[in-house]
Amino acid sequence: MTKVPPLSAVDLTSLDERLGVLLALRVGLVAAVLAVAAGMPGELASRPAPAVAVSLGYLGIAAVAELVARVRSSLRVPLHRLLLPADVLWLAWVLVPAGGAIRPTVLLLALELVGVTLLASVRNGIRVVLWETAVLLAARLPWLASRLAAARPVAAARATTAETVLAVGGLWALVVCVGWFSAVNERELRRSKRELAALTAMAAELEARPVDDEILGSLLDALHDAFTLDQILAVWDDGERVEVRKRAGRVSRRGPGADDHGAGDTAAGDPGCPQLEPGWEDDATRELWSTRSPVVLAGGTDGVVADLLPGARRVVALPLGPDEGHRGVVAVALPRGRLPRRTVAALRQFSTLATLALRNARLLAERERLAMLDGLTGLANRRSLDRTLTAEVERARRSGEQLSVVVCDIDHFKRVNDTRGHQGGDEVLRVVARILAGSVRASDTAARYGGEEFALVLPSCGTGGARRVAEAVRSAVSSSAELGGLTLSAGVATLDPGAGDAGALVAAADAALYRSKREGRNRVTVAERVGDPAALTEVGGADPSLPVGSVPSRPEGTVPPRREGTVPPRPEGVVDLRHSVGAPGTGTD
Repeated sequence: MTKVPPLSAVDLTSLDERLGVLLALRVGLVAAVLAVAAGMPGELASRPAPAVAVSLGYLGIAAVAELVARVRSSLRVPLHRLLLPADVLWLAWVLVPAGGAIRPTVLLLALELVGVTLLASVRNGIRVVLWETAVLLAARLPWLASRLAAARPVAAARATTAETVLAVGGLWALVVCVGWFSAVNERELRRSKRELAALTAMAAELEARPVDDEILGSLLDALHDAFTLDQILAVWDDGERVEVRKRAGRVSRRGPGADDHGAGDTAAGDPGCPQLEPGWEDDATRELWSTRSPVVLAGGTDGVVADLLPGARRVVALPLGPDEGHRGVVAVALPRGRLPRRTVAALRQFSTLATLALRNARLLAERERLAMLDGLTGLANRRSLDRTLTAEVERARRSGEQLSVVVCDIDHFKRVNDTRGHQGGDEVLRVVARILAGSVRASDTAARYGGEEFALVLPSCGTGGARRVAEAVRSAVSSSAELGGLTLSAGVATLDPGAGDAGALVAAADAALYRSKREGRNRVTVAERVGDPAALTEVGGADPSLPVGSVPSRPEGTVPPRREGTVPPRPEGVVDLRHSVGAPGTGTD
C-alpha cells in the first residue's frame, strides 16, 4: 500500500535552493554597500575604499564557501552557520560607526535579518538578531568605541540610548513578525502539500483496487493521513448490500487511551458497526444526494450518519456516486474549532476521486460480466463455461459430490436459417436460451456452447436429476408455440468424484449428444461412464492429446461431420451410451 510521507518529510524547498538564494542575498547586500560608497560615502562607518575592499573580500569568502559546500555536501550546513555571524560582523564594520549611531543604512541589517529568517529558519533569524543586538550595544561601550574610531576615522554623532533601544527593539519586532508570518505560510503550504500527497497516493492506490470495499479502505487511509479528524466513516450501497467502514482519525487532543495513529478499520458486521439495508436513507442523506454538495451536521443531529458516529460534535458528510441505485456517504467528525472552507473543499476532492473510482469499478465489473455473456442469447459464453466447469470440477473433487453436464443441440437448425432467415434463426436461439435459463437452479449455469449448441452445468446433481432436467428442456422446446415444432437433442454425462476431468466430462456429454442425433434426434442420451480417451475419440469427443482439464473446442455454428443413419460398432472399452429417451426423430440433417 502506498503510504503518505510523514509531515516532517514533506519539504517545501530544498536546502540547496534556500542557501543558493541566501548567497544571492549576500551579493545584493554587497552591491548595496558599493552603491552607498559611490553615492553616499558619508553614510558608511569607514572611508569608501576600505569599505569596498572589505565587502569584496567578504563576497569572495562567501563564494569560496559555496564552492566548497558544492564539492563537500557534508560541509554545507556548518559553513552556513559560520557565515551567519560573519554577515553581521561585516555589515556592522561597514555600516555601524563608533558610538553606534543610527543611520538609514541600518536597514541593510534588517534586510539581512529578514532574508535569513525566511530562507533559513526562524531559529537562525533569532541567532542573527542576537548578533546584531550584541554589535549595536557593544558599539556604545567607550573603550570599544574609541578603538573603532581609531581604526575607522569618520565623523559620526554618538547615538543616544533611546536610538539604540529603538533600533534593537525594531530588529527584534521584525524577526518576531517575519518568523510568525513565515510559520503561518509554511504551515499552510505544508498542509496543502500533504493533502496533495495524500490525494496522489490515493489515486495511485485506487488504480490497483477495483473493488468497492478496497476503494473505501483506501479513502479512509487517505483521509486519516491528510487531515486531523476524530472519526471517519464511509458507507456504500450498491443496491444489493451496504458496506460500512469506520476508522478513528488522528485525534486533535489526547485523552485516556487516545492514539494519534488511529485505529484499524471497522467493517459492516463488526461490533459497533450497525447493519444497513439497501435503499436506506434519511433527510440528511436525501439532501446530500439531491444537491451533491457537502452537508455539515451539528452535534445531536438525528439520522443514520449521526448514529454511526456517536459522540461526534460536528460532522461533514459528502456524497459518493449517487446514481443508478449506487450511492454512498463519506463523513468525518471534526475536532473543535472553526471549520475552514478550504478543509471542506479538500474533503470534497477526496470524495470526488473516490466517487470516480467507484464508478470505474462498477463499469469494470459490468464489462467483465458482459465479457462472460453471449451477446445474442444472454447466457454464459464459452469462456464463462470453461471457467465455471473447471471451478465446479475442483469443487466436486473437494466435496465428494457429483457433477453433471448436459449438452443440447437444436435439430435441423440449418433448415431454420434457410426457411426463416438468419434473423429468424437468431430468434429461435433466444427462445431456446430462455427455456434453458428457466429450467435450471440459481446455482446451475446455462451457456451457449457454440452455434446452435447449448450446455448446462449442474453442480451437486447426479445422472437421474440431470436426465430429468434435459428431458424437461427437450419437452419444453418441442411444445413451444414460438419454435413452431422444432426439436432438440441432448447428451448427459455425470462426473463421479475422482473419475475424470472437465474435458472428459464435456466430451462424454458431447458424444452422448451425437448418439441422440444418430438414433433419431429429439431425445436425451445418457453417457454411463466418463474418462475413457479411446472411446471419446471414437465418438467424436475429446482428443486424448489435449491437456488434462481442457474443454474440447469447436467453431461456433459447426458440427463435426457424421454419416447419416449409421452407428459405428462400439469397440471394447468405449464409453457406454445408453438409456436414450424421448420421441424418435423425423428426418435427418
